[in-house]
Amino acid sequence: MQTHITYDWLEDSLLSVCRGVFPDATLRINNLEPKVHRVFPHQEYIFNLSSDDAETDLILRLHHGFFSPWEGSDPLKVTREFSAMRHAYQHGFAAPFPYTYSTTRRPFGRAFILMDAGDGYYWWEREDSLTHMQEHVVDSLAVWMAQLHVNVPVEHPLIPPVYASDIHEKVYNRVAHLHNPVLDRCFSRCREQMEHLEPLPFAMLHGRLDLDCLLINRGQLRSVTNWEFAAFGDPRWDVAYTSLALQYTNDRTLANYFVARYVQEIGTPLEDIAFWEGLVALRSYALSQWLRSLDAKGFEHIAGLQTHLFDQEEFWRERALQQFGE
Repeated sequence: MQTHITYDWLEDSLLSVCRGVFPDATLRINNLEPKVHRVFPHQEYIFNLSSDDAETDLILRLHHGFFSPWEGSDPLKVTREFSAMRHAYQHGFAAPFPYTYSTTRRPFGRAFILMDAGDGYYWWEREDSLTHMQEHVVDSLAVWMAQLHVNVPVEHPLIPPVYASDIHEKVYNRVAHLHNPVLDRCFSRCREQMEHLEPLPFAMLHGRLDLDCLLINRGQLRSVTNWEFAAFGDPRWDVAYTSLALQYTNDRTLANYFVARYVQEIGTPLEDIAFWEGLVALRSYALSQWLRSLDAKGFEHIAGLQTHLFDQEEFWRERALQQFGE
């Protein structure tokens, strides 16, 4: 006999939050169920909120904490995600509209964001093949990113500025005590190359835009999620991160098309993208080595939520060595 799972405690808490956003005594929570998440450790629940006059589909996202490229405490990440989604949405970009958020553990036991569900879905919810999905959305993703970088104002008090030197320093400080000759050499070469880097004007960055952040519908990009890594910085970070995500099969075809399409859209050349791909790869590889150095208790507490850093560990290593190795 199939067991019906109930979420009575969650529904009661959720209803109290929704009434704070939508002051209507007739609000009802319907069809509350978990939303499958392939990679990120967050819990998400999708549900229908109805009243006597209207209804809408919403998502409750519970934060579990996550490594940001720029670091920062969990409350700051939640605040940043809410602010970034609002900032992007208000300037016409495909981000879920966030209604409210909290950095405390009330009432769900962890920080949360309540947002619009939209009409898109993650590729693994409907598609059998990631490759098939890539071929359909990579063009619209390049256009979307270019527009984000060009058209969203680089002004918001809760979205931080970041620099390549900051990323280098913060990650190196985590792993310097390991005395890993490969990492030490890569960080040294990275620092040398950074001295000759010509910066680009800052842009609004998503921060960690890979294919698992995309909500699609009928082969079209509908929305982009997971804005907790947003910042103002060099746009090549975003381009490099997505380009590498399109290379996990060691095939550069889609990545090359993505970068070319992005350049076509912004109308100017994109210099030194190889350095930025190397920096993204070096950061991810270094963090995977740091996690492996933790004792059993620390590893269980942290690494259990960070398995994505191990999924492509050898790829990150090879790409970092390609740019910064001997």
